[in-house]
Amino acid sequence: MTPDNIRPEFHGWPLHEILASIDQESPSLRALCCPKHFSIPRGFPNPEVFMLSAYTAARTAQRGLQPSHDVTIASLRLTAAQLIRYQVPTYFVAADFCEALLHTEAPDDLGFEEIRFPMPAMLFMLPTDFSLRYFGCLVPFLTVASVPARCVARSPIRIGAWQMPPLAVANPQPLFIAAMLAWEDGRPVHYDSRTPIPGTQVKDLLAADVELFSSVGWSDTTHEQDKLTVNRLAHLSINILLGMTAEPELVTREHILRAAKKKNGEIVHRATWKPNFIGEHFRITYENPAPSGTHRSPHAHWRRGHWRNQRHGPQLLLIKRIWIRPVFVGLGAATPKAKNGSVSGAAGEPANDPSCLVGGGLANEAPFPSPHIPAASA
Repeated sequence: MTPDNIRPEFHGWPLHEILASIDQESPSLRALCCPKHFSIPRGFPNPEVFMLSAYTAARTAQRGLQPSHDVTIASLRLTAAQLIRYQVPTYFVAADFCEALLHTEAPDDLGFEEIRFPMPAMLFMLPTDFSLRYFGCLVPFLTVASVPARCVARSPIRIGAWQMPPLAVANPQPLFIAAMLAWEDGRPVHYDSRTPIPGTQVKDLLAADVELFSSVGWSDTTHEQDKLTVNRLAHLSINILLGMTAEPELVTREHILRAAKKKNGEIVHRATWKPNFIGEHFRITYENPAPSGTHRSPHAHWRRGHWRNQRHGPQLLLIKRIWIRPVFVGLGAATPKAKNGSVSGAAGEPANDPSCLVGGGLANEAPFPSPHIPAASA
């Protein structure tokens, strides 16, 4: 934990005030982090929250914190640079799809070199209700990045007149990095998980101890709690990537809803985009077996999903990985517990918000209410 990495006076601020403060310090950051104006689906946070991660990466560099002393900062800088380089590819991940992935075992025998990245870096926006249940706090997004060997990350981010310097990484092999922003007790905390791509299997990452993950920010959690959080981050990130590549038809591609408006040759209203959506039309499979004889109906539970290798092609010489989807058995019974032990809300009701940070869930609402703003620390 390194509590000085994020401005302490931000703790307890509502998000819109944090972003307004960042806009004042770094006027060009919003255009870099939000190159497209999206129509935000209901129940999701705004992708502009990514500005906070990019700002954290720049601020720590400005303060002279060496990435060799805090690997999470290195992960944030590398991921932010990759995302900005590729115009921040953004994907909203549907709630039912997330829920199904939650109940799908990540393949232990999968090597990271087998994972295909549709883009070298991606921003996955999570449904608010799902992130609260799965992580126990608000997690607006996950990021994944494939970082080349001996990468030199160059970023155009500026804070005032200060230019963020390039970051040279002496990694002899490509890296897989998954990171996320969590809102814990009114404080932003970043977590990351990283591993060399060649020669590493998923089971190695999920069983990793502290050397393969860390967090940055103010947090009162224990090492075991942090490890559990990062394992959930890695599990969900890997399954999203596998789902995108195994069933590409689940991805609805972004397109323009309203064209930009110009006046006297200048843009007065940016174009509005319908975002990339993973699993927009995906629905959970339900099964409600009728009781037979003297047997009662089974208690509600998930029949877990998994990934299977399937041979195909000429003489069955090719192998592809297919998704055996999970099934919710016992329709009409109580909703089963999620992986972290919390209980999903009843049908049509939002799950309890343990962080008390989320409003009514309307697309244009600020995702955080306005708590008391503490005095700035010296």
